[in-house]
Amino acid sequence: MPPTTLILTLLVVVASLVMHLRGLPAPLPVAVALTGVALLTGALLVSLLSHGSLLRTAAARHIPGQMTPSVRHVLTILAVERFRQSVDFYRTAFGWETSVDTPVYLELVLPGGQRLGIYERESFGRNTGQTPEKVADGALAPVELYLYADDLTAAIERVRSAGGRELSPLARRPWGDDAAYFADPSGNVLALARAGRT
Repeated sequence: MPPTTLILTLLVVVASLVMHLRGLPAPLPVAVALTGVALLTGALLVSLLSHGSLLRTAAARHIPGQMTPSVRHVLTILAVERFRQSVDFYRTAFGWETSVDTPVYLELVLPGGQRLGIYERESFGRNTGQTPEKVADGALAPVELYLYADDLTAAIERVRSAGGRELSPLARRPWGDDAAYFADPSGNVLALARAGRT
C-alpha cells in the first residue's frame, strides 16, 4: 500500500477514536480503531523505510534558488599541453603548497582549501575517455580562473614575471571589481582581481 494511502487510512482510524472519546457515533468500534492505529502505524513505517519514497522525495527535491548543501567545489583540473612549463608557471606565480606531484599531474592547495590540478593533456584524456582539444599557440582555452589577491599589484607582477601573457591590463570592470587578465603557458585565462568597493 502506498504511504499516502496508509496515512489517509490512519487519519480515518484516529478520527474514529476521537469521535468515540467525545461521545459521538464513530464509524469504527474502539477495539478495531486501536488495533487499526497500531497496524497502520507499523505498515506506514515499513513502507517508508523499505521504499523511502516520501523521505527520498523530500531530500532530493531541488528548490530553485537554493544550493544543494551536499555538493561543494574542491578541485579544478586544467588539461594542459605544456605540462612542465605550466607547472613551473603556477609554482613561481603563486607559491601554493604542492599536495600531489607526478610526472603527468601536479596538484596545488589554494588558500581556503580548494585545489588546482595541472594535468598533461594526453594523460587527462586517458581518465575521461576523450582527449581535450589542443589549444593552438597564442589561442585561449575556454577556461578562466578568477582569483582575488590581497596585494593585487604584487600578484600581477608575479604572474607577469612567471611568464603570464597579459591579455587586458588592470582596470575597473563593469561588475565593480578591479581586474587584470593573463593567459598561462597553455592558454588558460587567469583573472587577478580585487573585490569592488561598495
